Amino acid sequence: MAGTDQPAPELRALVKVSVAWLGRVISRAAGQEQFVRIENIRRKMAGLRGAAEQAGVETLESVLAELRILSPRQRYEIARAFTLMLELMNACEAAYRTYRLRRRPPVSGFSVESEGIVFVLTAHPTEARSPDNIALFHRIGQTLLAWLEEGGISRDRGRDSLLEHPRVPREEDLVHLLELAWRTPTARRRKPDVEDEAEHLYSILLRQESLESLLEASRRIAPVLVRTWVGGDKDGNPFVDARRMLQCLTLARRRLVSE
Repeated sequence: MAGTDQPAPELRALVKVSVAWLGRVISRAAGQEQFVRIENIRRKMAGLRGAAEQAGVETLESVLAELRILSPRQRYEIARAFTLMLELMNACEAAYRTYRLRRRPPVSGFSVESEGIVFVLTAHPTEARSPDNIALFHRIGQTLLAWLEEGGISRDRGRDSLLEHPRVPREEDLVHLLELAWRTPTARRRKPDVEDEAEHLYSILLRQESLESLLEASRRIAPVLVRTWVGGDKDGNPFVDARRMLQCLTLARRRLVSE
């Protein structure tokens, strides 16, 4: 976004603040002692960037030794904390990307034949996250985006910067959603199949706000096309046949009608 290998300052700040809120949730749910343990592991892992190989090995071995003496419940909470942190960081990136794209000036002079944006959506039945987890992080993303659009970004010395102390209502909304995410299973309780992959894909692509964003991008930026072989990848998935292809197409039709 910033044109370099480093993320934009606003995005870094958004991640910093959001992860801090997640830390509060973890502290309340798992206890202060467990939160300190998780935070120490996070700091050690962050410190591996640019570290010498031997120093990195020693750090990893020390963390592994620490994990081995913990209870299964404690190890589960650590894994859950890092899972939610990574999902939250992805939500921050998506919210910031949408925020910036909505402020991009219209592009004139493009031609449908020569220019455009093509989204190719893959079709592999590997979406193991639970539908409830997906729905919660969709709401988290909406909350982050709404906060940005309501003034979370301010002008400071000629460039954008993120307010370190956001508006209280948005903070309360996000903390509430993160508390729900902590208590909601992340993974499905059964092996996902082709229809699960199709339903997950359509639940994102065919939301009203997604369709509106794609249409707006087509009008203001460049023509947008969406292509997918979900339910039709007969070469890559031995479980795809004519029946499953029809079921996946039916899921898309139902989603469009419901929207």
